[in-house]
Formats: sequence, C-alpha cells, structure tokens
Amino acid sequence: MKILKSAQFFGISPVSKVIQRQTGPYSHTAIFVDQDGKDLIQQITGKDPAGIDLLEQWPHEGLIESWMDYSSFDKHTKRTPYEIWGLEISDLDWAYCMSRYIKSCEDRRPYDWAGIMNFRLKSIKEDPDRTFCSEEYITPVVEILKWDSVEPHTVHPTMSVNLTQAAGGRILSKGFC
Repeated sequence: MKILKSAQFFGISPVSKVIQRQTGPYSHTAIFVDQDGKDLIQQITGKDPAGIDLLEQWPHEGLIESWMDYSSFDKHTKRTPYEIWGLEISDLDWAYCMSRYIKSCEDRRPYDWAGIMNFRLKSIKEDPDRTFCSEEYITPVVEILKWDSVEPHTVHPTMSVNLTQAAGGRILSKGFC
C-alpha cells in the first residue's frame, strides 16, 4: 500500500478569495510529490525531480497561459496555509494515479477557466481537453474507487477534500508556503 498525497490550499490571494466564496474554505488542490513520486517522475520522464514538490494545474504567464505542470511551494503566495492529505491505496493504483498526473504535466494540459466559472454558473459545457486543479487530482481517484456517480469536472477544491475524506483519507500535516 502507498499513500496518494494532495496539498489542499487555503489561498490568501484575491483570486483565491473569489474561488473560496464560490466553493468553501479550500481554494486550490495540487498533488504532493514525495520521494516515491520523485523517483517515478525520473523513471518516466528522465527529468531530475529536484525542486519538484507539487504537480498542479496552475496559472502561468500572469494568469493568461495556464497548464498542468511540475511545481513547488515557492510558487505560491508566501504564508499561504495548506494541508497535506493522504489516501491509502494499492501500489498499483498509486502508480496509475501518479502516472496520469505526470502525463498531464508532460502534455501541458490546458487550464479550464470555464470550469471554474461553472461552479457558480452551472451552464457552461464541459471541455474534456481542459482541467482545473481539483478535477485533475480527483479524476483518477474516482476511477480507481469506481465512484461512477462523481463527475470530476464538478469537483471543486473543498469537494475534493470531502471526497478524499469519504474514501478514508486524512490530514497528514499542515504548513505555510
């Protein structure tokens, strides 16, 4: 068994506050990369994983260009609180989930701004080629758990925490960027 780890942020930036008003206390979800994750990144991509703490669907280039990428806590607003959540799953399921996240980083999967607006509007058609942070995290999780009734494109950061907890996940640690 392995622990799939996610970083759940209580953002303090203006954009984070807008998201929290729509979805609850959590504003962002990322995949936390432990040593096993770094080893897998190096095995799959050949990249040196030094400095990689997170895999996240995150804005780049002043919010204009955004994609799934390798990242670190340093790229977040200083003093942003976060929790690391862990979900115990089989080694095979962990490898599947992490491989999916790494593939999304390698593909630079585009950010789904319309999906974020849909938390409030609920009328925008889903774009299957784009994702947002919590959707990226929860998609392989609901697949391995066979939770067919969960539609990942509707899962906001607070809901991803609730689903992780419902699957037996727990807080492993807390910190600040």
